[in-house]
Amino acid sequence: MTCLVFGYLCCMLFSAGIQDAAVAPKLGNVPSCSQVRCRGKRVGHCMGQFAFCVPRGMKFRRVEGFEGDIHDRITLRVDDEISELVMFTANATWGPVKSRPDDWPSADQKLGTTASDREWQCSEGSGRDFRFDSGGRSWRLLTFPMGFAEYKHASPKAARKFDHALDSLCCQKFNEK
Repeated sequence: MTCLVFGYLCCMLFSAGIQDAAVAPKLGNVPSCSQVRCRGKRVGHCMGQFAFCVPRGMKFRRVEGFEGDIHDRITLRVDDEISELVMFTANATWGPVKSRPDDWPSADQKLGTTASDREWQCSEGSGRDFRFDSGGRSWRLLTFPMGFAEYKHASPKAARKFDHALDSLCCQKFNEK
């Protein structure tokens, strides 16, 4: 009987590990930008304290508002479909920015629907990483102090490329530049 219980517990732990591996990786502690190589263009947000590496070949456009807000757009054409990753940083007087995905599809219990919500941190601040996949489409929102980065309704191929940029998040102290 003890052997059966032990075997059952091992199977449960193993299958739980498989399910967790299928969910997006946890960002956890975000590295310092001085420790991370960027093969592309490094773009800073929140006065340069948070940066992403935009891989070569992605169309990048930055618009700075007259109030100091920053709107970055990365567009990507995959299989005749245009997808967009938006990165936004507000100025100090802007007020609250998007901190959770309030306009995504509902996470009903359809087969193949996965959702995750993970926290990340570094010495400069912290944020959350929300992911949602349903019906062969992906949504992701990565929040950071005074800003966010988000794509919606992306194909799996476009989502993988955008995730590469979002997973490159690093933190940079003011004296590190």
